[in-house]
Amino acid sequence: MIFKSFIRGNVIGLKLYKSSRRNINEEIGYTLSSIIEKKHQHPSCKWTYLNKTYELNRACINNIFINKEFRNKYYGSFILDKTEKLLQKEYHINYIKLLAWEKYNDDLIYFYKKNGYSEMCLGSINKYDDGENIYDLTPMDKYLTIR
Repeated sequence: MIFKSFIRGNVIGLKLYKSSRRNINEEIGYTLSSIIEKKHQHPSCKWTYLNKTYELNRACINNIFINKEFRNKYYGSFILDKTEKLLQKEYHINYIKLLAWEKYNDDLIYFYKKNGYSEMCLGSINKYDDGENIYDLTPMDKYLTIR
């Protein structure tokens, strides 16, 4: 497998490719994330861990996509983990949030929970109808391990 990352403005992308000895032959999936600039953060974005105060350096995962033939084979967890590590190492991110768009009978919330994300308690779950599918919109977040 081969990873390629790119940056456009404050958007960081990570693509995962299946490879052979000769060439890159198939895209498995990708993630798109945004860095939330400090000037747009609330002044109380600090937290304490082991008697040290840390400033929250936040990012938002905007999109994660795995091609159908590669789903349910751990590629989603793999690319999500690589995205988190890239954000943490290169951009000093310690907090990630996202909005999960879950179709009926999908296991998207389960997927994020098994990867360490929690549902944010904001009251009721919103719904979105695009004319083809109805989605539950669930805000989720994760604090990354301090290194």
